[in-house]
Amino acid sequence: MPEHKNTTNMKAKIFVNSITLLRFPLAITTALAIWQGEFAIAAGAFCVGLISDFIDGPLARRLNAETELGAKILEPLADTALLLGASIGLVLIQIIPWPIIIVLVVLDQIINRLVKPHFPRPDRILFVQAVLLESANAGILLYLLFFIQPILVYITMASIPIIIYAKRKRIKHFAKWCFRNDSSAR
Repeated sequence: MPEHKNTTNMKAKIFVNSITLLRFPLAITTALAIWQGEFAIAAGAFCVGLISDFIDGPLARRLNAETELGAKILEPLADTALLLGASIGLVLIQIIPWPIIIVLVVLDQIINRLVKPHFPRPDRILFVQAVLLESANAGILLYLLFFIQPILVYITMASIPIIIYAKRKRIKHFAKWCFRNDSSAR
């Protein structure tokens, strides 16, 4: 019986990591679709990537399928790849300059490799990093939606307060976790 449980857990880990890995081809699809002027395909691929980013972590926790590979290596790389895919697409059609991509990559690497390991509370940096990443993702998505149909931008922007209200408990919980007292962190 324990062998069956290990097999099930391994399948869950593979499944969750596969969701994370899905962002790599979606990043390439987003970049190529933007370059080709296929903004609906780019927005669709980018949205699927954002959804995979939204569900992989909670799903891993729910299925007890968290892995160090997924959390510490695949997740940050997949997030960066998705953002870079869209950014590179926007560079290829000359909407944003190349230096923006260089700044994004350098800042991401500085935060992940230099700041977090030496910061006594890296979870506070995670909060700021998450807010910045989600802001960049939202900006890119709004830009893509504008090319598909400008009214979609207004609908999306009008829905932001509704989404924040619907997710208020999760946002509050995440902020509390990031800014908890040091005594509760132990």
